[in-house]
Amino acid sequence: MLQRRNAGLALMGGALFLPTIVRAQGAMEMRTAALSAGTASLQSAQSGLRRASNPAVRQFAQLEAEEQMAAMEAMRMAGVTIPQTVSVPAEKMQAMQRMESMSGTEFDRAFLQSQLEGHQELLRIHSSIAQSGTSTEERIIGTMAVPAIKSHIATIEMLMTQQRG
Repeated sequence: MLQRRNAGLALMGGALFLPTIVRAQGAMEMRTAALSAGTASLQSAQSGLRRASNPAVRQFAQLEAEEQMAAMEAMRMAGVTIPQTVSVPAEKMQAMQRMESMSGTEFDRAFLQSQLEGHQELLRIHSSIAQSGTSTEERIIGTMAVPAIKSHIATIEMLMTQQRG
């Protein structure tokens, strides 16, 4: 009888921790997604620095690269563990490789489209982190990132309009 009661208490205790475990796994997935999307944006921006033909697009690439490096440093300062290598999904790597074969306005258009899609993804991720990050520091980073990302989306859209015109 005592063993059954202790087993029941252990199960109840485990059930009490289950939401915490699920939240922690979700937070880890959000962190991993943020790092992966940020790394992809940084790599794309570095390519933009080398290959963009439009000075305004090159300037955006410079600012984006600086911001992604600053964002990773802010995460480190907040105590978020940043792995030595961050994987970027294969489809994003393939898209970047395709862009490397482009030049001139063709590259600029592909770069801006890639940045727009990446920033839309970053906006979803950081909005989620701002709402449900596991630490105050993570929620602060997410909250600060959201308006900056929205600003970047507006800039990218403006540059895309200029490219069409």
